[in-house]
Amino acid sequence: LDLNGSSMLVLTLSDASPADNPPQEAIDFTIEVLDRLGNSARLPLSSVAYLQPRLLAQIFKAPWMSKMLASEMVFQDFEFALANFSRSNPAFNPAALAEIRLVFDRTPAGSIAVDEVSFR
Repeated sequence: LDLNGSSMLVLTLSDASPADNPPQEAIDFTIEVLDRLGNSARLPLSSVAYLQPRLLAQIFKAPWMSKMLASEMVFQDFEFALANFSRSNPAFNPAALAEIRLVFDRTPAGSIAVDEVSFR
């Protein structure tokens, strides 16, 4: 990949909690990137936005008459400038990005779905 400090890491995510047990709060976790020399840098998802819980909706008057789910996953794009990772650790080289990690260390519980990981 031809990456530099102006490149954007894009994560497309959704709350994947069961429809009958949605989280009560927004989800936050840490995105960690590593370069080929092992230098790492971390940013919380909340530095862009929190992952919002799925919304429940009652569509029918008698929901017991339908097998449709009361909610569905809605994916959100979260964009992180690689330069922001370099600011958190100047030793991190965005041009030598080798690994992306999702570290679940900020919200006590939850489930997420990852649809895409891309760069702009």
